Amino acid sequence: MNTITFIEQNKFVTSSDDKKLFVWEFNIPVVTKHVSEPEMHTVTATAVHPTGEYFAGQCSDNQIIIYENKGGNFRRIKAKSFVRHLSAGYACAIDFSHDGQFLISGDERGRIFFYDWKTCKLFRTLDSHLSICIGAEWHPSNPSTVVTCGWDGEVKLW
Repeated sequence: MNTITFIEQNKFVTSSDDKKLFVWEFNIPVVTKHVSEPEMHTVTATAVHPTGEYFAGQCSDNQIIIYENKGGNFRRIKAKSFVRHLSAGYACAIDFSHDGQFLISGDERGRIFFYDWKTCKLFRTLDSHLSICIGAEWHPSNPSTVVTCGWDGEVKLW
């Protein structure tokens, strides 16, 4: 397994290198939904939109894909994809801003990418680390602050 992410109070998603996503119900030891598509790539990092209605996955083909989670349905929204960062081969973290307006991703060149959630367009890029920016997360109580970490051994506040 690559990731485990709660998408609801009693439901979580796991991802793995075999290009599959599994949806599980807490306290039920079997998969309740199996997601595997022919064009799907390995999902290496995940995040849940603050509304709980969407699930984002960092894919090994340099894009972030989005799944809708409404009423027990779990389907990919192919029109919503975030590209331009380079993450193939790395589990570069992704995270949503507290208000759900932005999605961030680290990348293999040490950059942070800020995407507009509604338009899927790149909002801003920052050179953050000398090597891979493997972690990027919004501060839990200060919504204007992002923390990153990289393979250069540094942790930075933005």
